[in-house]
Amino acid sequence: MAGATERIEEMPPDGGSRETPPRAASPETNARVRVLIWVTAAVVIPLLTWHAGFARLRPFGIYLLLIPTLLGVLFVHRNLDNPRLRPWVALLILAASMFCVDMAQVISQARPTVQNWLQRIVEDPQTTSYYTDAMRFVHQSGWIATFQDQTLQLHSSTHPAGPILFYVLLIDGLGSARATLAGPLLIAVLSAASVLAMYYFAGIWTSVRRDRMLICLLWTLCPAIGLVYPEFDQVYPVLSMLMLASWVYSLQRGLRFALLLGFSAFLATLFAYNLLVVGTFVACSGIGFLWLAQWRKSAVLRLIQAGCFALGLFLVLHVTFSLATGYHAWASFVHSLHVQKMIEKRPHGLYAAASNIYNFSLGSGFVPEILGVFFLVEVIKSPQRRNVVWIAMIASALTLIAVEATGILDYEAQRVWLFLQPLIFVPAALKLGEFSRKDQTGALLAQWALLATIGRSVLFVVPFP
Repeated sequence: MAGATERIEEMPPDGGSRETPPRAASPETNARVRVLIWVTAAVVIPLLTWHAGFARLRPFGIYLLLIPTLLGVLFVHRNLDNPRLRPWVALLILAASMFCVDMAQVISQARPTVQNWLQRIVEDPQTTSYYTDAMRFVHQSGWIATFQDQTLQLHSSTHPAGPILFYVLLIDGLGSARATLAGPLLIAVLSAASVLAMYYFAGIWTSVRRDRMLICLLWTLCPAIGLVYPEFDQVYPVLSMLMLASWVYSLQRGLRFALLLGFSAFLATLFAYNLLVVGTFVACSGIGFLWLAQWRKSAVLRLIQAGCFALGLFLVLHVTFSLATGYHAWASFVHSLHVQKMIEKRPHGLYAAASNIYNFSLGSGFVPEILGVFFLVEVIKSPQRRNVVWIAMIASALTLIAVEATGILDYEAQRVWLFLQPLIFVPAALKLGEFSRKDQTGALLAQWALLATIGRSVLFVVPFP
């Protein structure tokens, strides 16, 4: 099978010639990686199963409920080289497979019915408070203009107005009872659309369709993105991938992508402030672009233009939204920071750092961390560093290190860091692409087994009694 040297396409440095990508690891190294994956699965699955039995969590039915997801992934993987399977059809199959993870999660927990369980989750002010606050505002005109001065529930008080506005519009259009079902279903659909966003994001690293599809295959089996259902955090990877890919594309392919960056950044700051940490990747990749282009004047000009286009549209959209609704974006941001400082008293120490790493790995299923670390080592050891894979890998690593070192997003990393999972899944899948088809299937089966076991053994979302 062709190695990574033949597969990865890089960004030309400001129109220059393409560079040689990182060299594939030796067969012995890949064999050790495969063994480590299976050892990890063999250790983690029994431990989590024992924990679930000890804690009297839900039975093994989620394994059966996740079989459609496994079949969808294996079908697409088997037909990766089949020209009759169009990319858009494969992506829709994977999106449907990811949607099945959401449904398996809720069906395995639902008591007494799915609708009743979703209603309890949505209406519970401690689990997700957006609906609770939306019920207060739905008949209160002009609430968004005084959003920064409102007394809000826990989650609402540290977020922008977007999540509450989402439920206000649903309640106003469908009624409160139907909104508790329509909201989660829309979140599940948008979450499944992250497969399409991943295909777009993967284009930073490789232009080869087969490799991009393999990345989407592994992403479909990401535990956290389905098991935190029905939280808005499931949708945030879509926004983070759109922002990061559009930034790189605006430098590489054309300024039109800067407009998509500005639009996605507007949506991101309307729904969650934690997404702002992707600025680390933006800064690192921007510097890397200039380095690849040998700091030529034309490259500097392109970077300034892309930044101005994106920032310009971002500001225009916020000003327009403010004029239309009275919403004060900056005042709301400052208020959220104040509230966060008031409620978060836990120090950032060794326990928090270790907890973040464990929960982030739990949210990914552990396998991507193994593959991603080995791919990072390959990239660092590569004698040829003037390529986009090297820049993207270093920018990803520095972003994760910055978030961990600063403690800016401590605790609940399986949920709060979910929008950063693509930074580990892409290099993990590129490493997986070095394996034979049989070994790829084995790794995907291990990832699915971990997904099902985590889904059975860990309660990411549960309504308070």
